Amino acid sequence: MNFLKICCGSHGLTFAVSGEGLTVGEGLDRSSESYGKAWHLDKDEVWVQVRWMVAEGLRPRAIHSGLAFTKLSKIGSRDEQDPDTVRYVELTIEVMEHQERQDLLLASSTGP
Repeated sequence: MNFLKICCGSHGLTFAVSGEGLTVGEGLDRSSESYGKAWHLDKDEVWVQVRWMVAEGLRPRAIHSGLAFTKLSKIGSRDEQDPDTVRYVELTIEVMEHQERQDLLLASSTGP
């Protein structure tokens, strides 16, 4: 697989990458089901599943994580210490570090 998006919202980037002829994963997000479930990244058991999907199951060459902007945006509470926000950031960093340790793999992220 060439590409996987975590926190994918409306899947726009996934569709664009697919349109370029690359193989893409379904995208992992709490707002829509993929691989038989919604991906609530604020739960520890889901973190375990995301780690497995990235490292063993799908093994995408490129991953993009779209951090949830809800609390960090200009119109949000800007509460950087919110536990869910901290967890999203930690997961994003963990995924990016995993990709960096692999040969020829890419990770990127968007965030406020």
